[in-house]
Amino acid sequence: LYFHLTGAVKGKKRNKISVIKVYSEDNTSRAVEVPSDITARDICQLFILKNHCIDDHSWTLFEQIPHLSIERTIEDHESVMEVQSGWGMDSHCCLYFRKNYAKYEFFKKPLDFFPEHMVSISSETNGIMNHSQLIQVSIFISCCYYY
Repeated sequence: LYFHLTGAVKGKKRNKISVIKVYSEDNTSRAVEVPSDITARDICQLFILKNHCIDDHSWTLFEQIPHLSIERTIEDHESVMEVQSGWGMDSHCCLYFRKNYAKYEFFKKPLDFFPEHMVSISSETNGIMNHSQLIQVSIFISCCYYY
């Protein structure tokens, strides 16, 4: 599914509602009103429900920026309206809703991303933590920071 902000905004400053037009791969579309503070995860949940999809936590929003030839996964906690506010008025940027099975691999298998030879264990740990424990604690602390 492809998302495109149509620019329709109504309501009070505090409760702005934006209309997002959603395109599927067969070029059918659906317009949906969403609050201005909606996150990527909220939109994924909305379309999982509307499309009767199985929520296996792999549904993701991707931002495609054609003039830079890049695509980026939008993190669950990110504000979709903030992402779109960075797009130019005449840009052809889009948001894609699709599965990304590797979405949480970083958290499920952190040692794949931080091999032992790339991590330096401080002398402050005094052997209390091994490499695996240090990585898991570091990821847990950074996750708590975002939420």
